[in-house]
Amino acid sequence: MQNTSEQIWKEYQEGCALLTRDGFYDRSEECHSFYAGDQWRYLQTDGERLPVYNMIEPIVKYKTAVVAQNNLTVNYSFDTSDHPALSTIAHQAAQLLNRNARLLWEQNQMDQKCWEAVEDGCVTGASYLYFYMHNGKVQAEVLDGVNLIFGDEQEQDINEQPYILIVQRRSVRQVQKEARANGINEQEIAQIFPDTDLLCQSGMDRLQENALEENRKCISILKFYKKDGNVCFTQSTKNCVYHPETVLAGVSRYPIAPFIWARRKGSCRGRGAVEGLIANQIAVNKNLARMDIAIRRFAFPKLVYNAPRIQNVEDIEKIGASIAVDDPNVRIGDLISYVQPAGINTLAYNFMGNMITTTRELCGAGDAVTGQINPEQASGAAIVAVREAATLNLNFAVAQLTRFIEDVALIWYDLLRAYHPAGLTVESEMIPGKLLQALEPRVRIDLSPANPFSKFAQEQSLQNLLNAGYISFAEYVEALDEDANAPKEKLRSILAARPPMDTAIQK
Repeated sequence: MQNTSEQIWKEYQEGCALLTRDGFYDRSEECHSFYAGDQWRYLQTDGERLPVYNMIEPIVKYKTAVVAQNNLTVNYSFDTSDHPALSTIAHQAAQLLNRNARLLWEQNQMDQKCWEAVEDGCVTGASYLYFYMHNGKVQAEVLDGVNLIFGDEQEQDINEQPYILIVQRRSVRQVQKEARANGINEQEIAQIFPDTDLLCQSGMDRLQENALEENRKCISILKFYKKDGNVCFTQSTKNCVYHPETVLAGVSRYPIAPFIWARRKGSCRGRGAVEGLIANQIAVNKNLARMDIAIRRFAFPKLVYNAPRIQNVEDIEKIGASIAVDDPNVRIGDLISYVQPAGINTLAYNFMGNMITTTRELCGAGDAVTGQINPEQASGAAIVAVREAATLNLNFAVAQLTRFIEDVALIWYDLLRAYHPAGLTVESEMIPGKLLQALEPRVRIDLSPANPFSKFAQEQSLQNLLNAGYISFAEYVEALDEDANAPKEKLRSILAARPPMDTAIQK
């Protein structure tokens, strides 16, 4: 099928209509709003700001931290059983690819991007990392789920999708510039003009674009599809294909890595942690608002006075003012008094507190695992044991993160061998292009926890070994991690300044 602008726009509209009927856009916007604390936005309050007790944010932040703070290491290898003569060179190539993966990780700030992807996935259910080549280097961009439209919304394997649309709002001038660079004639370029289609954008109802003509934007659709096993792409606006079809020879995987927080039956979209908490959050907010109104109305004394018998009513509430009455012999208590506040039942407050506590506990994000404990009153091993027991329900999300990084590593390999057919140079060493083309890699992701309590437990164990005399002070210093809480470099400096034979001090 020919990818004309009309065909691509039709696929875009059909995808938007399907997701709208499913409530995907409204659900995504609602989850983001509740996470951000904007939880009364759809209620008419006549300008009054109602109170919010946001229990969703700490739950999401905790779950995100547990999943995203793991250290991840990419390890490539090759199966050379069909090519035994390539065994040695393939092993060397794998080592170079591992070094290159570490460089790509730093260049693309993958720690931050992984954290962002996990957070978005926890809120809405899914997040995506899109890779592309720019000036010969691999670049990465985190995409929100609302910016993607899949050809088959039920197919959970992203590489089995018939096509994928990345929907973005881009500057009209920039799109026209790219169209001219791609050889598009001026008659077609004239069909690229601003629009106001904001449906496939996060925060669509709050989105305000610059009204200046030079900053006006339009919908730009980047379409990926496959032809003869190779990934192809084209870019289009509503009326103009401004980047003709380009075949990425040797690239068999879509350059998009999905992070799915939890599977949603019958859908390639995920299910986040926020969606199931919204009903409880609304109940807490309503109860808090009722308590706030009740306190303002009934929890404070109210002044009552006999207005006809007081000559300067306007001075009653003035500090230090004298009050004049019509009869000096009358008892002041008969003219001015206070209605005492009514008692407020604690049932509402207890209900709200119990709901917050129970909700957090059911989510595995209670006080015991979110840092509301004193490490000095418990051993590091005990803290880690409590946290690990409470995070068992996040094992699937951790496994999804591992799968996510595997997809990233395979996409890197595809892009590198496609854009470096002559061979890939890593730190002045060359991986032959023919080797990259001949072998398919295997990827293993090594994962290790990096939370502060794990470090605390490890350092506590080393301290116990030192105190028991099983290791020397020098061995203790060398056993510390580079990012340990103890100042490893300062301890090394102390050891270096000591006399060489002063072994007694080192023990």
